[in-house]
Amino acid sequence: MKTLALRAAIGLLCSLPALALAAGTLALPKTAPYHKDLDVRENIKTECKLDQNLMQFVETYAKQNFDKIVMVDKVGPKTKGQALAVTIMHVEAVGGGPWSGKKSVTVEGTLYNNGKAVGNFRGMRQTKGGYKTCANLNHIAKSLGKDIGGWLKNPVKDARLGDLK
Repeated sequence: MKTLALRAAIGLLCSLPALALAAGTLALPKTAPYHKDLDVRENIKTECKLDQNLMQFVETYAKQNFDKIVMVDKVGPKTKGQALAVTIMHVEAVGGGPWSGKKSVTVEGTLYNNGKAVGNFRGMRQTKGGYKTCANLNHIAKSLGKDIGGWLKNPVKDARLGDLK
């Protein structure tokens, strides 16, 4: 009987490091809202789907740091557990064409743990221009998703991501 109890205790102790490394569940919004004062052309919103694609890329890169990702309608300080709120603060996307100029996206985010802000960031990525506006914006969204996923490994306050480093 003592041997069985000892084996169970050793098994439990051996599993503790793995449990300690697990980061649990992270709630992400299905879409990143545009800042209330941001004026983005409607065709950029409907055709490029930047708000959805950004969060899909964040989900892809955040999976490395969490046991489970839950996509929800809205995230904020009242969300239980760990939750990442991301807002699109600025979009520069003059129409397509080879000489249409740079494209850029700026985002801000806050990581909450049971309502308490444990880290926040401001990130920006840009391209020098290009013909396909949506393709450029989605390339930027992928880069920002990777930046945010990397930040989630060690979320600190007032971090600057991407081209803001």
